[in-house]
Amino acid sequence: NRGIDALVEAMGQPDVVLYNAATWSEVPLAQLTVEDLRAAFCVNVEGLHITATKLLPAMAEKQLGSLFYTSLHTQEPFPVYASLYTTKAAGTAHALALARDAGKSGVHVAVMEVGGHVQKGDGLDPDDIADVYWNLYLEPREAWSNRTSFPPQVKP
Repeated sequence: NRGIDALVEAMGQPDVVLYNAATWSEVPLAQLTVEDLRAAFCVNVEGLHITATKLLPAMAEKQLGSLFYTSLHTQEPFPVYASLYTTKAAGTAHALALARDAGKSGVHVAVMEVGGHVQKGDGLDPDDIADVYWNLYLEPREAWSNRTSFPPQVKP
């Protein structure tokens, strides 16, 4: 909370925010505790909510701005990452609710679901992901998408 306030004071109100924070416990599902889930929820959902409630009102006042949330493909979660998949799915739902609400005020909120390990040369290339975010940012208001995937998911 104070970090966001300090950032706005030092740099001004942002026009674009990328919420890419994440934390998780890498443990077998049988060993996952409620505390593990709470810690992940705090960053992956509560942090998104705090960021949105602090920054979206000024964007809405100007009817200009974007908030993008990084999630992951949650359709086939790995059990050892259950705290990440569970809380990112909740964060996705929260971001999509924000999108429906903020869109009426001229603010673009969207979710990017990343489907793999991000690392240049050994996974999903971060430059390619940045291009997808850039394209989200460039979308005209009448054609805003609220959810996209990288790589694109193929529906059966």
